[in-house]
Amino acid sequence: MPKLMLGIVCLSIMLVMQVIPISVYATQYSLTTLDVPGSQTTQAAGLNDGGTVVGVYDNETKSYVLNGGSFTAVALTGATATRVFDVDNSGRLLGWYQDATATHGFLLSHGAVTKLDVPGTTMTRALGSNDAGTIVGWSQGPSGIHGFQYLNSIFSPIDVPGSTTTRAFDINPAGVIVGWFENAGGAHGFLDSGGAFTTLDVPGAINTRAIGINAAGDIVGWFENDAGDHGFVLHQGVFSIVDIPGVTKARLFDINGSGVIVGWYQDGLATHGFVGTPVPEPASLGMVSLGLLLTVWAVKLHTS
Repeated sequence: MPKLMLGIVCLSIMLVMQVIPISVYATQYSLTTLDVPGSQTTQAAGLNDGGTVVGVYDNETKSYVLNGGSFTAVALTGATATRVFDVDNSGRLLGWYQDATATHGFLLSHGAVTKLDVPGTTMTRALGSNDAGTIVGWSQGPSGIHGFQYLNSIFSPIDVPGSTTTRAFDINPAGVIVGWFENAGGAHGFLDSGGAFTTLDVPGAINTRAIGINAAGDIVGWFENDAGDHGFVLHQGVFSIVDIPGVTKARLFDINGSGVIVGWYQDGLATHGFVGTPVPEPASLGMVSLGLLLTVWAVKLHTS
């Protein structure tokens, strides 16, 4: 069984506060940009309710945990690449790694690594979990790409009806699963509540991908249109679109119980991870932008 190797990497972050107009979910965020020292590519992929952030760097070949102001590098012995994608409220890490034979999902709990391989496949990616111990993700094998749910050592398939591929990405405490699927019309987000599927499409999007969900049922992800890639937050049936001015690629990957979001963006020079913390809008203050601005607007949910 692989063993965890940890190394401490010094912190290098930039904190920028700005006011963000939004009609339904959050009126402003304080934005923290995350850059692993010496790396041109840092992505934030997951966080828990305690604020611990996980992600990847160096072109997605290495992983980190950010906790208490320090980056900790994560690598599994014998792996050619380790990717940590999620952290739960007890600090367990979830993700996947590559070795000479295949791509394997893994759960790292208090130093013990559990390898997760969907039977009959050569690629398994473990991407999301809840505190009840249910894990979701997707796998690839001779029959194609399918989502899965894993509980009590049993893998159960997740396939959106009519899809050609299905990828599950996250599950909340109520057991609601989000992810995305492909069909002849492109890529679409989905919500799976007890086997009942709802399609999630940002209006006007070419493709929509739902990636994270919190206990309240708020969903984050990203979509593509002719102008580039944009993040979104889906709250009570309304999409709030998250953009960084001057950036054509910004993606959201997770949201915790406090509404804090994580993701990454590209600015032409590098790829930066970020944490966005919602701040209540002062009722008597005008909206003045300081530093890097996130732009948010709301559109109605289109479901099918």
